Amino acid sequence: MVREVKWTKYLWLSLLLFGAFMLEYFSIFVIEFMILHVDIWNKNWVITFSCLICCKILTFIDWHTLKVFGEVQGKNAYQFCAQYLYYLFEVMLVTLIIMYGQKAIETLLKKESPIPFGGIILAVTWGAFHFVSRGAGLEIWNGISTMIFSVLSGVMYLRLNRKCLYSYLFIAVGYLL
Repeated sequence: MVREVKWTKYLWLSLLLFGAFMLEYFSIFVIEFMILHVDIWNKNWVITFSCLICCKILTFIDWHTLKVFGEVQGKNAYQFCAQYLYYLFEVMLVTLIIMYGQKAIETLLKKESPIPFGGIILAVTWGAFHFVSRGAGLEIWNGISTMIFSVLSGVMYLRLNRKCLYSYLFIAVGYLL
């Protein structure tokens, strides 16, 4: 026996799920501010999110879709998981290069600097390598976009007050999605 469900039940379910989605905003705007003292409206967060958006634009131009969707095409589940496991480690190395590159130049200057030296060092090393990393000759866009991504990641690191976990998460989202 097939029982017909009223459309209002589906509507209420969708609104309930939207309420669950709004818990994320509650956590961002209320809980994180109260417990972690994170104010997403200060200039550092605005710049960080702007850099993240620029990173996503770069990957969208490169992949013509979100990177995760581009990566999943033509791969089985094992290949996809192995690729993203590699990316998680790669982002860890990227974050460490930014951190230690920034520290190296600041140690040389004997003061903290608002210039993203770690991102610049990442750009001239890892970023520049991407001009030839795919083995298909010189790839101008790949190199330029990776260098821009590197500097943007360095800016995010500084704007996130040099907190490595936050930096890793933002760089990972910028790079992996």
